[in-house]
Amino acid sequence: MKLLKFYADWCNPCRVLTTMLDGFDACPMEKVNIDLDTDRAVKYSIRSVPTLLLIDDNGNELWRHSGLIDKVMVEKEVRKHKY
Repeated sequence: MKLLKFYADWCNPCRVLTTMLDGFDACPMEKVNIDLDTDRAVKYSIRSVPTLLLIDDNGNELWRHSGLIDKVMVEKEVRKHKY
């Protein structure tokens, strides 16, 4: 399981989310810049940033959230899908 964080350098809410998720360690997290990795943005139908996407080991979507969200809520979703 992995958390994908879709963002853009020009996106102010993306910067805020980065700060809010500081120290996140509930599962591996990968940052995906939509301007540099358009293929994955298209693959996962990313329409806005920031978007968090929790995927299983096969790349299947388990959970998605667009916009700002508290780190505690993200950790809660990860735990829900971990077991």
